[in-house]
Amino acid sequence: GIPLTLVPTTLLSMCDSSLGGKTGVNYRGVKNYIGSFKKPEQILIAKDFLLTLPEKELKSGLGEIIKYGLIGDPSILDTLRQDECSLSHLPYLELIKKGLRVKHKIIKDDFLDQGNRNILNFGHNIAHGLEGYFEGTLTHGEAVALGILVELKISEEKLSLDRELFYLIADLMKKYEMNTKLKIEDLEEVLYYIRKDK
Repeated sequence: GIPLTLVPTTLLSMCDSSLGGKTGVNYRGVKNYIGSFKKPEQILIAKDFLLTLPEKELKSGLGEIIKYGLIGDPSILDTLRQDECSLSHLPYLELIKKGLRVKHKIIKDDFLDQGNRNILNFGHNIAHGLEGYFEGTLTHGEAVALGILVELKISEEKLSLDRELFYLIADLMKKYEMNTKLKIEDLEEVLYYIRKDK
């Protein structure tokens, strides 16, 4: 019953987590295990906060922005692929708005996450496994971007997805100097965290 106003200060929260009403917390190693849904009265996005962020945080937000380009608005990927674009020269406000439009369209019909909203988890099952395994060294968005690559590769093998999509996204991540590979010593531990994912 408490009125809620959100003022996101990272690219990740501006383009993704500020919208959707999820108020989950982690419990016993399970991500977002306990929580509820609460729509904020308002969300105030001030792009000047982006000027305060280190590159690692900008790359984190790009992980979710790439996701929105894949699940709902390919023009996002077109923008990111433009030669003149770099991490320090991107139309962030435009990308944030486009990503939020995709998310809003999905959640307006499935606010409580019982059906189609699951598409927003693209890349996230693998990501949460990586976040658990690399505990504190990977940002959420970096893990999501890597998770997207893995899930594209799985879709290629299981569902005959065009392999060019994997290379397009990998090249895009390289352009923005994002990790496209990580060394995993214990795959079973990653799978342990994936099995505990929401």
